[in-house]
Amino acid sequence: MKKKKLLVILLILCLALAAFGCSMGGNVDEDGNIVRNQDSFTVTIVGGILNGLFQFTEMIGLPSFALAIFLLTLIVKLLTHPVNVKQQKSMKSMSVLQPEMKKINEKYANNPEKRQEATMKLYREHKINPMSSCLPLLIQLPILMILFYGMRNWIPDQSLIDAGYYGFLWINDLSQMVANTKWPYLLPLVCALTTLLQQSMSIVNLKDRTQMMMLVIFPVMFFFVARQFPAGLALYWIFYGLLTAVQSLFINFRLKTGIFTPAEERLQRKEAAEELKEQRKEAAKKQQEKAQAKQQPAHPHTHSHESARDEKNLPDKPWK
Repeated sequence: MKKKKLLVILLILCLALAAFGCSMGGNVDEDGNIVRNQDSFTVTIVGGILNGLFQFTEMIGLPSFALAIFLLTLIVKLLTHPVNVKQQKSMKSMSVLQPEMKKINEKYANNPEKRQEATMKLYREHKINPMSSCLPLLIQLPILMILFYGMRNWIPDQSLIDAGYYGFLWINDLSQMVANTKWPYLLPLVCALTTLLQQSMSIVNLKDRTQMMMLVIFPVMFFFVARQFPAGLALYWIFYGLLTAVQSLFINFRLKTGIFTPAEERLQRKEAAEELKEQRKEAAKKQQEKAQAKQQPAHPHTHSHESARDEKNLPDKPWK
């Protein structure tokens, strides 16, 4: 568990450094507008993808770069879906193991090394990787960096901007920094709320300090970081959070019902659940036997002596 906490701390530091780099990086003019570098490789990547997706939106009769950003978000979610499924499975397994984890913590309360060994052994027996919960965010971080610099520097054809295709609601230019938009705190607030939503849906144990720390820190961090985002990137993060929430609901439903799950995997899961159920029954039975043993009278032969004495004092014994 110490390794997991260390990884979370390092991840937070990386996000903080990335946010600092994003806020400090790039040249700005006297009005605070970004001086764009059209020759960067991120412009080639992001511009090419968004242009292609925009052409698709034109084909379906809904020309909009905001819709193109949504489609890009959807593609990213589909590509990272296997990782998210693995994360959800790991979290589900860890929630099932909470009673066993509690016993280990109580048994080795004064021995951290033994507690760590027993915990890792339990994870190995059930094929759980505690680090898998951080994988989606680790994958998402470089994607965010590429999109940040790409969207900040890339400019579509002026005719598309003039036609309103590169705007969204009150924002005329999605490459504009959020802090320079008409309502500079609205998008950061929505970014923070969607971050809170996706973090809250990944909480397994409310008593876990690490998970609760992430639940508080990440939304607050993204509220301040999003002000330095291009508006298009803030839009991407909002779409990403909403799609993550929908994806989490679908995966949880799938894991609960077994739908779309291979028959062999369903059988293994059923056998594991039955085995765990039997172990719990056995443990409860032993605990009940111990409780009954403690309730036994101190002198078990007292009753037999009294019965013999009463039998001796009977006036007649019909069986004689």
